Amino acid sequence: MRMCLATEWINRGARCTVHTTKGHCMTKAVKVAAATAALVSIGAMTANATVTGGAGSDAPLAVSFTSTITDDGVGGAAANGGANWTVMIGYTPLAISPFTGVVTVFGQHMVNPHGPPELAPNPNVFSAAWLLPSGPQSYGASLSHQSAHNDVWSATLTPLTPPGPGFAQYTVGVTGQHIPEPHQYALMAGLGLLAFGAYRRTRS
Repeated sequence: MRMCLATEWINRGARCTVHTTKGHCMTKAVKVAAATAALVSIGAMTANATVTGGAGSDAPLAVSFTSTITDDGVGGAAANGGANWTVMIGYTPLAISPFTGVVTVFGQHMVNPHGPPELAPNPNVFSAAWLLPSGPQSYGASLSHQSAHNDVWSATLTPLTPPGPGFAQYTVGVTGQHIPEPHQYALMAGLGLLAFGAYRRTRS
């Protein structure tokens, strides 16, 4: 297996979308399964017995969505149905003896909160995937929004204790934030210092 760097994952997309704890790319078969699970329709929140949609929020600058996965050999997907962000969580079974499968996460910022040059939707999308069974996992990425702001994503996979009857269960949490790039924070801090200095001079 080839080592997959975070920069490769962002730049190459589907060529390197499935990650383990050490960041390796999975085999072609697992990649295909992950891509299949991500192909769900966007609209009102959808779910089934295997992938259950839970709490979430959707605002122009931030999103959160949580889903429960049951590793029971029955595939499914859930979507947040948000107007500002799209988040989809899918599960594709690979085998039933023992139960194994792939959890996939897709995220996209659908609006441009600060107007041009930001694009709506942001063409840079977030994706991650994990092979089940698994211990706790996490993955994140900062994606440019064609402006001085980035979409910062985070996804976590957490085993439930105790699990469901007869099957392993997991919670998948996804968050996204539209924030300034680091150099913009430094610029704003510098401007603040200049303004404070000017204020002090006018007071003296």
